[in-house]
Amino acid sequence: MRTVYRFEDFELDPAQRSLHRAGAEVYLRHKVFDILLYLVTHRDQVVSKDELIERIWNGAPATDDSLFRSISDIRIALAEDRGSPRWIRTAPKAGYQFIGHVEEGTREAPKEPAAAPVRGFPTGAVMVVAALCACAAGAFWLAARAKPEPRYDEVAWWRFDEGAGRRVQDSSRNGANAGWLVGEAEWAEGIRGKALHFPAGTGGYLEGEDRLNQLPRGSAPRTITAWIRTSSSNGDDTNILRYGAPRIIETQNFHLMLMQNGRIGFGYDAAAGAVRGRTSLLDGAWHFVSGVYEGPPTNLAHIFVDGVLDASGKLPLPPHTGNYPKWLLGGPFGSQTAFRGDLDDVRVYSRAVRTAELQALYRCSSRSADVTLPGGKAGYFFPVLGPEAGAPLTDIGSHSIVQTGNDFGGVQFSLAAGECPIAGIQGTDIGQDLAFSMDVRVPKNGDGLTAAGPYFRSRSARPGDGIIGGTSAGYWVLLDSSGVVRVRRLNPSEVVAYSAPRPEFAADAFHRLEAASLGQTLEVSLDGERVVFDQGGRTVSTVPIPARWEEQKPPGKNSGCAGIGFMATPRYSGGGQQVRNLVVNSYRPPTVR
Repeated sequence: MRTVYRFEDFELDPAQRSLHRAGAEVYLRHKVFDILLYLVTHRDQVVSKDELIERIWNGAPATDDSLFRSISDIRIALAEDRGSPRWIRTAPKAGYQFIGHVEEGTREAPKEPAAAPVRGFPTGAVMVVAALCACAAGAFWLAARAKPEPRYDEVAWWRFDEGAGRRVQDSSRNGANAGWLVGEAEWAEGIRGKALHFPAGTGGYLEGEDRLNQLPRGSAPRTITAWIRTSSSNGDDTNILRYGAPRIIETQNFHLMLMQNGRIGFGYDAAAGAVRGRTSLLDGAWHFVSGVYEGPPTNLAHIFVDGVLDASGKLPLPPHTGNYPKWLLGGPFGSQTAFRGDLDDVRVYSRAVRTAELQALYRCSSRSADVTLPGGKAGYFFPVLGPEAGAPLTDIGSHSIVQTGNDFGGVQFSLAAGECPIAGIQGTDIGQDLAFSMDVRVPKNGDGLTAAGPYFRSRSARPGDGIIGGTSAGYWVLLDSSGVVRVRRLNPSEVVAYSAPRPEFAADAFHRLEAASLGQTLEVSLDGERVVFDQGGRTVSTVPIPARWEEQKPPGKNSGCAGIGFMATPRYSGGGQQVRNLVVNSYRPPTVR
């Protein structure tokens, strides 16, 4: 039996490192989970910021901002209104306290499978048992407290794939915000399927009514995303999405806007109550634009263009978005001219979507293929191994990945999941036996080193996930600035083999790194030469890679996922590593004749 903590329809399971609500798992990053667990287990007291940083970061560099963002993530996960906290109380100048009613219970530990998977790989039987255990765990609490699961997906989603007619469906789970075309509009080819084209000078738009109150109101956090293509604003401010009050009343409307200078605006008023972007989009090309509002107490709003932060700032006042049901896509401000150009794939979220998620959503929904995966499938990159808070440290370009920050970073490979719902963006199983080939550049980091290389046999990650420790699995091949190649196991995290430094190694040049996994063995080549490793004092050219993660409690999850990771020594330094010309294939040993 193991201890679990229950509050309302949430269940916190320390042994499984999981948080569920009404049977549905709520994703939490590693340190965010640790903070929540610490607050729950110390709920009889106010826990100071210093104590949390000392206990959770364990001596690693951390700031009050890192802690604040982690607390904010907990509040989002618990669907808490910061203005009326039910779970986390902020004690000014003192710290935080969990104030919800908690019941401690027990749950039977899952039974061990009868036989271990062959060669450490997951078998169909083990996967079925795991799925049955997960379903049983969900049913146990769902039967007791059957309430709606939290909303981390789209609360409104206009895909415009009808291609004909005057009615446009809402593709979100609730489907409550269908709309009707007003004035002139045409169907056109979009970034994904069809799009709406609003010709110049016609004043057309799409409108509907949010009668189920799905759109974020008041000063609640929110995110609006859209694909747009335009060549002219006609010198007017125009709407991409507007909802709120029936007329322009300060703070009661809310907009994602195209401003008269061709830049994006985001807030409640075009004149003074909006954050304004820096990049003009009047180039006739498709762009993915996003507005993210954090809500109180920060009152910060952010604008992203093509997954990259374009502008940030505080709104002059918190919005007070009214409950008037009508919303409008396209269309004018007052007597000005309407939006002219194309709209596609407009979405609304009732939370502040994280930067890593926006970057992943951009790459997924753009249909750009970043890499060809085994079987000839087109894959894309999304950021993982990033910092606990803030923007990803990895610049992702098609067929090229650059580490722009000074800590861990990287990507995982994925296939587009249908129409790319944000909850469906995660790593893809590409197999166990893989052959990687890539050009790697690992510049020196002052007196330190940078490193880069592929990892494989990992668990399926979500954007911004850490993938090291916990329930992770797999191995990571790292080339560093001295020419040393290390093989690191991700769980338990340990370097299991390393090569000797290479004299005259050109750290600023690109080097061809190749790695092939077959069963429980790994072979690596650098610049066409087989790498020889030291493993526990033995010289080997084939490195054993057993599934040690299966012995951990809880065991690691090998989901057959893979990607590219970056790191530096000492930590919180470095940057500038680059991987290009990446090729990933299923590995088959050469036939010996």
